[in-house]
Amino acid sequence: TLSLHDALPIFSIVNGKPRNTRRRRPHDPVFPIFLLKRIKNNFDIAVTKGETIAGRETDIISLNSKISDRRNYKFWIDNETGVTLKRVVFRKRKNRQGTYLEKYFTSIQYNPVIEDSLFEIKEMKRRPFHWKTREYKTIEEAKKEVPFPIIVPAEIPDGFALDRIRITRERRNVTIHLNYSDGITSFSIFQTKGPPPPFFYNRFGKRPEKQNDIIEISKESRSIFFRKMGPFNVTVIGNCSKEILRPVIENISLPCIDQESR
Repeated sequence: TLSLHDALPIFSIVNGKPRNTRRRRPHDPVFPIFLLKRIKNNFDIAVTKGETIAGRETDIISLNSKISDRRNYKFWIDNETGVTLKRVVFRKRKNRQGTYLEKYFTSIQYNPVIEDSLFEIKEMKRRPFHWKTREYKTIEEAKKEVPFPIIVPAEIPDGFALDRIRITRERRNVTIHLNYSDGITSFSIFQTKGPPPPFFYNRFGKRPEKQNDIIEISKESRSIFFRKMGPFNVTVIGNCSKEILRPVIENISLPCIDQESR
């Protein structure tokens, strides 16, 4: 039988010689059970027989959102291996549905011959890391580790819940990472005291200069939002629609701003 678990892993095929790699033991991917429950709460699930893709027989898993004006999904799953061979994302607008994103294989080969030279480990000189990251289970636990308030959404979008809390210390900067998910899509809020991490500017080339100034940037079918709040820079990014992300960045709050000087 085909389970929802089989539809969720995203497989990437990368061409090119890795600079540093090693053989890994085969293992079965572990999908958190709480995400499966969240998917069932947020989506109606249907399994039907699919067409042949890349010469492989498939079944289709359809996920239709129970929340209005949210995206729907279809996964074409290889009957034999469970690999996702095709994925289509549908956008709902005023009771009309259109294709937003479509990705699929035209050909596929399992268990290709891999040259042993790809697994040779080459000696590399690495720059020392100047940052340290720790994870926390609750916001209250994370608050005890930083001498300033943590920015959180005033309201969480329907169906989403907080999954991960991280604090990264890099030289003079401290970045707080909050990740929210509805089981299929997710978004992250990055709060940085001091300048944002250099790769943000290097990649996106823009920055908010004025207080509460919101900048929206579109990259690879994603929307990224920046906002300056007091001594902090806030970034909201995710693989969900900007209709979900914009209210998050607009309605985030900074409690007790006077605490930032503690």
